[in-house]
Amino acid sequence: MLFKRKESVKDYCTFKLVHLLSEDTDAKWEAFRRSCNDPCLTEADGTVYSNNMCAASLTLMFIAITRNSKLGVGSDARDFVYGWLNHRGLSENASLCDEYRRAFGSSPVDGVRAMAFRFAEKVAGPGFKSATAEAFCDYFYVVLRGLFDEFKSIKLEV
Repeated sequence: MLFKRKESVKDYCTFKLVHLLSEDTDAKWEAFRRSCNDPCLTEADGTVYSNNMCAASLTLMFIAITRNSKLGVGSDARDFVYGWLNHRGLSENASLCDEYRRAFGSSPVDGVRAMAFRFAEKVAGPGFKSATAEAFCDYFYVVLRGLFDEFKSIKLEV
C-alpha cells in the first residue's frame, strides 16, 4: 500500500482497549478456553483468565506497534494504555502486561512461545497440559499476525 491511513495512538489504543474489555471478546476467550480441554485451565478463575488474556493481547499489540512504528510511538502507546487502565481501576492488567513483556524478552528464540508458557503456568498452574501452552502459542501468533496486517494500512502518530 502506497499511503497509510494516519491514526493517533490514543484513538487506536482506545479502540483496542474497548474491544479487548468487551463481553464479546470475553465470550470468545471463554470458548477458546473450553476448546483446550484442559482440566487445570477449565478450573482456573474466570477473572484471572480474562485479565491474563487481556494483558497478553495488549503485550502483543505493543510488540506490533513497536515493530511497525517510529521510535517512541511504542512507549507512548504503553504510557497511554497504562494510564487508561489505571484510571479505570484495572492496574492489575498493566502489571500483567509487564510480566508478559518480560516473558517475551526472556527468550532469544521465541518470545511469543515464552509468553504462552508463562500464561498457561500463571492461569492453569503447574499441572497444565503442554498442549494447552502450544494452543495459546498458536492463538497468540494468530493475534500478532492480525496486528501486523493492520499496520500494513495504518500509521500511528502521537
